[in-house]
Amino acid sequence: MLGEPDAGGECSDRGSAWAPSHNGSAAEWVRLEFGDEPLRMIGLQVREVLAAPFILRVEVESEEAQRWTIWNGTDETPCPGWFDLSYDSGSQAIAAVYIFTQADGFEEIDAVSLEVPIPCSPSPPPESPSTPLPAFAVLTARPLAVVLALVAAWLLLFAYLCLR
Repeated sequence: MLGEPDAGGECSDRGSAWAPSHNGSAAEWVRLEFGDEPLRMIGLQVREVLAAPFILRVEVESEEAQRWTIWNGTDETPCPGWFDLSYDSGSQAIAAVYIFTQADGFEEIDAVSLEVPIPCSPSPPPESPSTPLPAFAVLTARPLAVVLALVAAWLLLFAYLCLR
């Protein structure tokens, strides 16, 4: 059930899809884990392929086994179609997702996909500050025009002081 859908474009029974254990209109649920490590999530997609729309509620479970509802409402997904839920868990890692369903007959889920945030690439370390050059190196590193301007400034200062 995790990953890409197997069903085609029609609303029909699929042997590879999840279905509740009993045919009837009672509420059912399925618990999904998405790997060994809990993940942050930003969304969930559920491919409904028979008796849609049928999702009643979606809950998530933390690593500490705390559960809370992230969606409760009226599912309007066409059959077949994708139930698309946006939910940002922030810094809370999600260990499992519970999908609660209810339909007359056998509802079927072909695929479920958990959207996770794409990690930002780390920024490069700041460049180390360069060592300041000694004063004589600054003067010799400057273009000739700067050196000539400094000499001219000294000559003007000398002439001003001497001619007063």
